[in-house]
Amino acid sequence: FFFQAEDGIRDHCVTGVQTCALPIWLSGDSPLTEDEAIQLLRQALPTLSYLHSQFVIHGDISPSHLLLRSPDGALIFTHFGLLQEIAAQMGIETAETKLLNRVEQLSVIPSGAAQDLYALAVTALMLLTGKEPQDLFNRQTQSWDWENYRLLSDRLTDVINRMLSVNPTAPSPTADAILALLESAQPPPPTPPTTPLNLQNTPQI
Repeated sequence: FFFQAEDGIRDHCVTGVQTCALPIWLSGDSPLTEDEAIQLLRQALPTLSYLHSQFVIHGDISPSHLLLRSPDGALIFTHFGLLQEIAAQMGIETAETKLLNRVEQLSVIPSGAAQDLYALAVTALMLLTGKEPQDLFNRQTQSWDWENYRLLSDRLTDVINRMLSVNPTAPSPTADAILALLESAQPPPPTPPTTPLNLQNTPQI
């Protein structure tokens, strides 16, 4: 599944290569800009909305499981967690550890569609900071201290924190709700003046 990018995300693919993995951005010296992170979410959230409406959970979102198609920058989800579960049932061992399982002492991991949104938020933070998830998570407070590494606008901060929220007494966020929050937080366009200036009638001084 993929959605086209209207504005495009930076393409670090080598010329002639049809797809490239996002981890190439995890070099620390070239993290995503905020606009690029927003564009990433704009592509990923509609895809997740469709998958979840079909009762399909990705189950293992991470930077290495998102590809950009060159040259149009379309985002593609790969390595669905369901495939790993089938492989395990067939006795096929996989060396890769799920993204959220790499964070030691992460006491609460949401399930189902909420887990996809949670992992997508962690993925975005990895790409924004160049840090691994275990570096962003405070085991003592059981919270994500990503703001120690990257300051973002209130708009994107609210979106990411909503995706990372785990409240058993509240409804889980949905991809559509997160996308609506992302878009509603956009600043309104400037209002043009209602009355144009008439310079011909301006008195001369």
